[in-house]
Amino acid sequence: MQADNRIFASRYPREGNLILFPRDVKERKELFPDDVFEHPAKMSLCLTQELIEYLTKPGDSIIDPFGGTGTTAIGLLMGRNVVLIELETHFLEILTELHKLWEGKHKQKFYVMAGDCRQV
Repeated sequence: MQADNRIFASRYPREGNLILFPRDVKERKELFPDDVFEHPAKMSLCLTQELIEYLTKPGDSIIDPFGGTGTTAIGLLMGRNVVLIELETHFLEILTELHKLWEGKHKQKFYVMAGDCRQV
């Protein structure tokens, strides 16, 4: 087996062991419904993109059992299929709105599922 010599998030500056991802407010405003800004703990779009790029290949499927505001849906723009699961009604409504915005604009599959991720 060949060793993987890739460096995670190599295009971003580092400070010691920290990777300095930029703020993503502009991109998030362009891609997502306005209600996403209500979530107290949004995952960085840059970090999410780097994880998707590092861990998957185009055509792979990604499941996010804690869909929240749908940051993982960015995988669609990267050629991945995406499944988002959400328990809380408010965030499920945001994901449903996101699904409507993005539905049919990408050849990949995009699913939003309601419920407890342990049971869905």
